[in-house]
Amino acid sequence: MQPLSDLGGRAELELPDGTVTLRASALPPPFVWHYSAQTEVRADQIDPLLTLQPRLWWPWWAGLGLGALALAGRWWQLRWQRLRESMTEASDYLPRNGRPPQGRVGGCRCLEVIGQGAMGVVYRAESADGTPCAIKVPFASALGSDAQRRALEREAELVWKLRHPALVRCQALSLGERPYLQLEWVEGATLEALPPEASSLAEWHRCRAWAQQILEVLVYLHGQGVVHRDLKPANVMIQPNGRVKVMDLGIAALLQPGTSADARAGTLDYMAPEQVVGAPSAPADDLYPLGVMLYERLCRKLPFSGEPTARMGQKLEHELPPLHEQAPELPLPVCLWVAHLARRRREDRPLDAAEALISLPS
Repeated sequence: MQPLSDLGGRAELELPDGTVTLRASALPPPFVWHYSAQTEVRADQIDPLLTLQPRLWWPWWAGLGLGALALAGRWWQLRWQRLRESMTEASDYLPRNGRPPQGRVGGCRCLEVIGQGAMGVVYRAESADGTPCAIKVPFASALGSDAQRRALEREAELVWKLRHPALVRCQALSLGERPYLQLEWVEGATLEALPPEASSLAEWHRCRAWAQQILEVLVYLHGQGVVHRDLKPANVMIQPNGRVKVMDLGIAALLQPGTSADARAGTLDYMAPEQVVGAPSAPADDLYPLGVMLYERLCRKLPFSGEPTARMGQKLEHELPPLHEQAPELPLPVCLWVAHLARRRREDRPLDAAEALISLPS
């Protein structure tokens, strides 16, 4: 007996009764190596060894396949992780199960979610030195387009630049991969959350003080070339001392030529008719929502009702229902002044907030 060896790609076995030749090309490498490792082979062992081919073949390919699957799985895991990070830039700053994030946002610790809408979320937070503040974080979906990112940048620029006692002040901001705004914390309740007084006349005495402060803010904004464009009860905070804070310049428009904003953005029940149809912004656009807010407080209902399409049609075609018919105890000058703010045509309203403030009835 002589050992099996590899001769030029062929494995040959010399036996006393003749030579048996096995072609290496027909055998997998482990099988050839197994034969080469034999010290001697009897003739009656050739067939059984050939039948071992499947058992000697699959461990080698199985190991190779498992390794390839592991590498592919790791590749897809890394790819999905990068995709998630690119799709949700601010994901670490967003609430989970209604709770604020565990980490810090710009050095501030988020304590609770106080507001959440289509564009983002607002937290009550405290800064590193323990000072209360508010953190506003936009959703990744709100930054999906260049126009949406420009809107965020415009809001950040405006709240950082504008300074007025009745405007919420911006304390810090970031416009990087995880954008956020750190805003002054304001104690109190929004105008939306405050119930009206029992009588319309008593309510007017409160509303007059609020309207005066809102108009003073609008005088300042219009003087800076800015139109708020989203004045509504949810964006007006009433502090315990009765002072007003106007919030959310997210869709504010600049009056300078060459600037642009989404002209149709806003809240349907309060936005001016020309804003609904996408006309260029003007200071009088902020007077219409103030008139609607006052009408709602004094009458305990909005001037137009029905489905959104119906309310839009009424807004575009009709004046507000007469206030003195809904609240007959109100003085006529009050009713006329509110109606003047919310006239359907822009040119029929006061020219700007300064003119409306001068004509504010007592």
